[in-house]
Amino acid sequence: TMQRYTIISPPNAALTPPPGVIPDFQDPFTLRPYWILSAALGLLIGGFPLILRLYTKIAVVKKLRWEDCTPAAPLGMVQETN
Repeated sequence: TMQRYTIISPPNAALTPPPGVIPDFQDPFTLRPYWILSAALGLLIGGFPLILRLYTKIAVVKKLRWEDCTPAAPLGMVQETN
């Protein structure tokens, strides 16, 4: 019979871990939460002045021009990548 191997259990490991290190393939360390946090903070910091500008143009000045809306265009292109 043919034996099945997965990424977690290869037939021969590339290297054995150093003494005292236990490999963790089930829950490895990742920086993803920090990446999500920094992306969210960047959108918040960049989006807040944009919202204030649009509010000022719409509610206070009551005259919205095309160039006032163009800074908002990149916000529609934000997407998550794996």
